[in-house]
Amino acid sequence: MHQAGPHTPEIVPVHPFGRIPALRDGDLTLFETGSIVRYVEESLPGPALLPDNIRDRARVEAWVSAISSYCYVPMIRNYVLQYIFPKRANGRPDRGMIDAAARQIPGLLARLESAYGERNWQVGNACTMADLFIAPILAYVEMFPEGKQALDDCLNVRCAFHPRTAAIACAVRSTLSVFRPATQMRPDRIR
Repeated sequence: MHQAGPHTPEIVPVHPFGRIPALRDGDLTLFETGSIVRYVEESLPGPALLPDNIRDRARVEAWVSAISSYCYVPMIRNYVLQYIFPKRANGRPDRGMIDAAARQIPGLLARLESAYGERNWQVGNACTMADLFIAPILAYVEMFPEGKQALDDCLNVRCAFHPRTAAIACAVRSTLSVFRPATQMRPDRIR
C-alpha cells in the first residue's frame, strides 16, 4: 500500500477527479470507496463483507447507499472538513456551516442507533460493507467537540463503533497490502 494525498501526481492517474480513495492493483485502477470495497470483497480471501442471503445483502446495500447519500455530506464535508481545511480568509473554520451540520448529526446518528440496536453490526451478526462505510466517518466526527458529544449520546452506535474500529482498520490495511493480480478473482465471492 502506498499513501498519497489528493491531487498528487500519484493519485491523478488513478482517480479522474484527483481524490482519495484510489487503488491500483497491477494494471487495474479503481476509485471511490464502493468500487474498492466491492473489489476487495470479490478478490481477496477473508470473511465476506456481504451476507450470503439476498435480503441481508439488500439491507447492506441500502445502508451503504444511505451512508453515502445522507451521512457523508453533513458529517464529513460540512462538519469535519470545515475543521481540517478551514476556508475562511482568516484561516478559521466556518462556524455557521459547522453549527448547521452539528444540528443534523444527532438525527443521522439516531437512525444508525436504530439500525445497530443491541448488535455490534448494522446488518446481521458480522461486519459488512455498511460497517466499513460508516466506521471512518464516525472516527472523524468523533475528533471534534460537537461530534464527540453527539456520539456520546448514542450508546448503541458507540458500543458498535469503538471496540472494532482499530481492528477493522488494521484488517483492511493488511488485506490491501497483499493484493493479488486482478486475474485471481474468487468466483465464489462474485455476485
